[in-house]
Order: sequence, then structure tokens, then C-alpha cells
Amino acid sequence: WLRSGHPGDDAPPRILSEGFAEKLGDLCDALRLAAPESAEAGNAGLGWLAATAWAAYASASDVPAGTHLHPGVEAAAKWLSEHAHKPDANDLDGLARRVHLSRPHLSRLFAEQTGQSLSGFRRAKRVQRFLALVGRGGRRNLTEAAYAAGFASYSQCFRAVREVTGKSPRDCRASARRTSG
Repeated sequence: WLRSGHPGDDAPPRILSEGFAEKLGDLCDALRLAAPESAEAGNAGLGWLAATAWAAYASASDVPAGTHLHPGVEAAAKWLSEHAHKPDANDLDGLARRVHLSRPHLSRLFAEQTGQSLSGFRRAKRVQRFLALVGRGGRRNLTEAAYAAGFASYSQCFRAVREVTGKSPRDCRASARRTSG
């Protein structure tokens, strides 16, 4: 039930707020220490923990906010999250100008603070969009979905999807259809 209409195994990681992370840690500790007398009570506790973790994931951002990031890095990540599928997302020099940093400085800060390159982040956003497009059960074929997600070709999309998910785009579409149907 958790996967119905929500990201599956290939969903990108998200950044939990410190409060949510502490709450989940406390719940794990409480569940471990409670040592329920019955398997039924233990399963109920695990179910509650899973539901709470899912709520934390669903409300979390994939772009860390606040003091964790340089404002230019945060702005670039948010812009790419919203525009990765558009042609102007290919212009990383333009993106650097948009956030008032030089391209080398933005690239270095972005990699240091997010753990991935600008182009890697953009590629992950495109894969995420592609998976959403093919997972909706629409009439788009894989090539149309690849272009709509911002890829220059289906072969580029294929390589990116395989790199991110470990599956081919066709296998991802089949998995999405099985879980939604």
C-alpha cells in the first residue's frame, strides 16, 4: 500500500529535517526496547514505524534547505528540480549566472555540498520525471517520455535510467504498471 501512487524502490533519497530524523530514531529505540510479548504487537509497532517513516519521506525535500547549503547551491538545486526537463537546463553557465556564481565555483560548491555534480543532479531529475511519465500509464511511448523528460535522445535516457535504477526503461515501465494495477 505504501507504493501505490508513490515512488518505489528507485525513488531518490530525501533529506529529513532534524526533528523528523530524531523522532524516527526515538521510535526505533522505543520499539527495540519494548520487546513486545507477541509477534502481533511487534508487527503493529513496525507498521506504525513504517507509516511514520513514509510520512517523513513524503514531506521531506530532495533539496536540503536552510543553513546546510550555500544560497547559490540551494537556488541552483531548486531551479534544476523544477526545470531539468527544459532545454535551458542544459546551459549550466546560464544557471551559474542565474544564481550569481561563476560556473567553476558553483560546480565545486554543488559537488561538495550535495555529493553530486550539477549534471548528475540534472540527470537524476530527468530520470525521476521520465519514471513519473511512464508510470502514469499514459499513452506516451518510451521515446516520447524520454524527450518530455529532457533527454536529447532515447539512448541517452536509456543509459541514465539504467545507471540510476539498474533497470532498463522498459523494465521500469513494466514495474510501474504492475504496482499501480
